[in-house]
Amino acid sequence: MTKFSKDSLFSGLNKLNDITLDRGYATICGYTQEELERVFGELLTKEELTAVKSWYNGYSFCGEPVYNPFDVLLYLSERRFRPFWFETGTPSFLIKLMLERKSYLPEMEGFRAT
Repeated sequence: MTKFSKDSLFSGLNKLNDITLDRGYATICGYTQEELERVFGELLTKEELTAVKSWYNGYSFCGEPVYNPFDVLLYLSERRFRPFWFETGTPSFLIKLMLERKSYLPEMEGFRAT
């Protein structure tokens, strides 16, 4: 749905403030590092915290990176690392492109596309 498709003479409620790229809400869709350690710290060893960061941290919405909550909770439930995010929606075109170009994911951190 686009912003334009939400607009109608009778859709006053759809005119809410768009916070999609507002830095003030950058952490609303995930756990910050501090939140992860405070809430789940007793459930994770130091080694697990490091591995969880490697696997599931790095989502960024124009601000502080956050952990994907879906991934963290599934890890805590199953106690094994898997690309859970892959199961929630896969941009197959992007994966194909990355495989073709032999992209190394950690090197892509901070990459910005125009």
